[in-house]
Amino acid sequence: MDTARRNKELVRRYLGLYDRGDMDGAMTMCVEDYVWQGNAPQGQVVIRGKAGLRSELEAFKAAMPDCRAEILDMVAEGDMVAARLREYGHHTGTEWLGVQPSGAYVEWFPFVFFRLEDGLLAEEWFTDDPYTILRCLGVKDPA
Repeated sequence: MDTARRNKELVRRYLGLYDRGDMDGAMTMCVEDYVWQGNAPQGQVVIRGKAGLRSELEAFKAAMPDCRAEILDMVAEGDMVAARLREYGHHTGTEWLGVQPSGAYVEWFPFVFFRLEDGLLAEEWFTDDPYTILRCLGVKDPA
């Protein structure tokens, strides 16, 4: 299997484990000093380390336990993988972004870029649409 195909498969497996809420499995695919950064709904975020990544992912899955990340497009070159996703689920768990759970359906279309290092995920950049997410949660004027 060539490098691009192998890297794309690693990202697919990682997202599949995340979908199932298997954080132990997902973390085995990441380096210890993983860097997670992007424009999350709460503003610009940079998290360093696997423990911080796990905490963020677990908090989000606690708010939206059925959240899924469907891969719409994926390309890879060298040590980079880029994906356009459709993420969706219901806010049935814990409070998220200051909003109490209502069962609201949430759907957004982020772009995610992964950098791999020695066969593991090392860095991630993501773009979310915080206004769409907040509107789905029932916030009338998210600005």
